[in-house]
Amino acid sequence: MYCLPTRNLDLRGVEESKEQPDRERVLLELHYLPCLEYFALLRQCSEVILQDGETFQKQSYRNRCYLRGPNKVQILSVPVSGNTRRSNIKEVTINYAEKWHLEHIQSLRSAYGKAPYFEYYFEYFEQILLKKNKFLWDLNRDILTLCLDLLNFDIKISESSDTPVDLKEVDNRYYGLINRKTSFLDRNIYQEVGYQQLFGNNFVPNISIIDLLFCEGPNAMSIIGQSTIRCF
Repeated sequence: MYCLPTRNLDLRGVEESKEQPDRERVLLELHYLPCLEYFALLRQCSEVILQDGETFQKQSYRNRCYLRGPNKVQILSVPVSGNTRRSNIKEVTINYAEKWHLEHIQSLRSAYGKAPYFEYYFEYFEQILLKKNKFLWDLNRDILTLCLDLLNFDIKISESSDTPVDLKEVDNRYYGLINRKTSFLDRNIYQEVGYQQLFGNNFVPNISIIDLLFCEGPNAMSIIGQSTIRCF
């Protein structure tokens, strides 16, 4: 759990007053700075079980995300060490040889330094990146914990090495479904709801949650709610 800013502004996401639908237990994988679609799904869950027994998948959301940069949509990728072809996700180590974490910090400054809520949130993401987690799983878990705290999500997060088949009374349909190789339009989880981004005239949907947090602050949770298509 991370301490929220002690400034004269409540930065927690505003919980919606309308009655929430019945929510489900869902099996998911961990992503790096997840996209809005990921949180639209989480919003409908009472509990998310993170699959820690899976095999790492290269060039996936597990170690990359998308930002709205000054000139174009920008990809941030976390480099990993060794041959990860058959590696368990919890054993995948991060490669710091090229100091990618400092590059990501600078990319966030360049992309969002003038965003309305950058000064309130940035230091918490910076703190995680400077921590230099050894394992990708721990990095992604720390980021997810922080995002849920900032958004004021009421949700239980647990981990399991059981296979999807062995997990009883858990919805497995969405495990691995949110991936960068297909569009969110091909699924029925998230719908585009625009907000004021910093660059360009055309809104870019479904990029990293960090874009929404820096641009909209406490209103982020409301936008996630409007973007959510009920799945269950």
